[in-house]
Amino acid sequence: MIQHRTVLIVEDSETDRYIFRRYLLADSQVSYTILESTSAAEGLALCRTQLPDGILLDIKLPDLDGFEFLNRLKAQTQGACPPVVVVSCYDDAVTAATAFKHGAEDYFVKGQTVPEEMRSAMRSAIENADLRRKLQQSEERFRTSIENLLDCFGICSTVRDDTGQIIDFRIDYWNRIALESNRLSEDAIGKTLSETFPHYRESGAFAEHCRIVETGEPLIKESFEYSDTVGDQDLARFYDIRSSKLEDGFVSAWRDVTDRVQAQAERDELLHQAQVARTEAETANHSKDEFLAIVAHELRSPLNSIFGWSKLLQSKAPDSATLTRALQSIERSAKNQLQLIEDLLDVSRMVQGNLRIDRVPLSLPLVIEAAIDMVRPLAEVKQIQIESNIDHAANEVLGDPNRLQQVVWNLLTNAIKFTPEQGRVEIALTCRDAHIEICVSDTGKGISAEFLPFVFDRFRQAQTNAPRSQDGLGLGLAISRELVELHEGTITATSRGAEQGATFAVTLPLIDSSPPSLQVQDGLNGLKVLLVDDDFDSLEFVRFVLEDQGAIVAIATSADEAIKQFQAFCPAILVSDIAMPGKDGYMLLREIRGLIPDQSIPAIALTAYLDESVKQQAFAVGYRIHLSKPLDVEQLIEAIVALIR
Repeated sequence: MIQHRTVLIVEDSETDRYIFRRYLLADSQVSYTILESTSAAEGLALCRTQLPDGILLDIKLPDLDGFEFLNRLKAQTQGACPPVVVVSCYDDAVTAATAFKHGAEDYFVKGQTVPEEMRSAMRSAIENADLRRKLQQSEERFRTSIENLLDCFGICSTVRDDTGQIIDFRIDYWNRIALESNRLSEDAIGKTLSETFPHYRESGAFAEHCRIVETGEPLIKESFEYSDTVGDQDLARFYDIRSSKLEDGFVSAWRDVTDRVQAQAERDELLHQAQVARTEAETANHSKDEFLAIVAHELRSPLNSIFGWSKLLQSKAPDSATLTRALQSIERSAKNQLQLIEDLLDVSRMVQGNLRIDRVPLSLPLVIEAAIDMVRPLAEVKQIQIESNIDHAANEVLGDPNRLQQVVWNLLTNAIKFTPEQGRVEIALTCRDAHIEICVSDTGKGISAEFLPFVFDRFRQAQTNAPRSQDGLGLGLAISRELVELHEGTITATSRGAEQGATFAVTLPLIDSSPPSLQVQDGLNGLKVLLVDDDFDSLEFVRFVLEDQGAIVAIATSADEAIKQFQAFCPAILVSDIAMPGKDGYMLLREIRGLIPDQSIPAIALTAYLDESVKQQAFAVGYRIHLSKPLDVEQLIEAIVALIR
């Protein structure tokens, strides 16, 4: 959910204010309201009327410097100062250290600031300030609960049987606080503890009280947790208890410290969250710097070859062999750079949830053989033998041929990359029950047990002594996992350890070869169905299936067209996609219900989104059933039958 924040920019340069405003307003995670001032005095005045969530402060201002502004802001807000990110034209450690000493959350040098770094710094500064504020509030509640605690007090006497054995304790006196804290009335006086508290014996309290009476030794317990049922209410509290023998019974003073214990637990949790957030931020910042350095290196490396050969070819006329060698090197470098860019784009699509596949029935042996042909030149350079064991009789899968070839290519190139010269890479395709499995094994350097759980993470690489050009970006396996999961499959990695090789296994569901049992009792004979989807191919397929069951189907590729069809066709049931350009499926059903306010039409929602909120929103506007894409037609028919019955 996008947060809404207010940020004050204190900067006398109109150009810099424009740049910083543009940086912040481009944040996709936070919606900012920007306030601006051109001087320290104006900024302090704005803070008196509307205290912002964060401040972006220039050190050099016409009336006061940024450090004096910070001092006056602290005095003005009595310490409740919003987080401040400082910008300066001074690129020196002394100025930065002075800014941090005066309370700045971060420091940037003008002209050297990356937009995303400034956005991230402002988000972190505001989030950290929120955490500190919550911690302070928690500590205040913690202190208040301690200061306002009142002691409970009670006297109980023993109840013995004919043999003199203690069988219970009777409440002789409890003060008002004791009764109220246990949700009891004065009627409890005179009753036994077992009558009053059903779990008294099993809690261990009875045994402790017997020990006090029989031995004379007092009971002292802190933060003792006691759970019981009083009347129809559950009682779960924490107590500090002091009990001593009093004649043939005991006297107790106890303090309800539930608020203190809960406040302490809340404070500990907030501290833990703050520590985790700080660690994650430091790790993310380090990973970002490392990744950007690798990206810069990987993008420049192919250019060395391209520029080098280009300059050489321009400087003198090469012979035929040199020209061929140069063109091959330029082509190879360009392909490497293109692959890097494609991987980065795929990761961007993964992060945004926009990575898509087009699934069709296909034969995996052909896909695997094509991938082997692509990587064979890489293997020949290192004299690596590729052995294949392909079950050509394997059934078809429903998949995207280009994306599955990309997965196999990633696994094979990964195996070749980390296998020494004259090593061996094996690829096998086998059928297992209702699944098909692709296994790629190598005799390479293996994967350590410590790194194995992270092998499919983006930008994660095991620590090696290999040059950067060999390690690459570490994107291929992350992309492969995403693509396999989009195919409703799984991918796993196993290794015995360093220098023991590795095996990657991809499992995909087979297409069910048994004939689909689409027939239902009486079919859908004569049932009028309005089918709405902006994907015409999907629309035609579902129409064919429903008409095969005897339904009378009208189709529409937009909400506006569906409204017209609804009025002319008068369907008995609506089946509509949710995500459509213009008016979506939610708006469509609202308009249809407006046309027939005294009636309701059974409706089924279709969507490729897996978010639970989409499902709940569909139910909220009136859809009875929600089905996910890719669509199971049997499930759709069963849903229609369930609605019309």
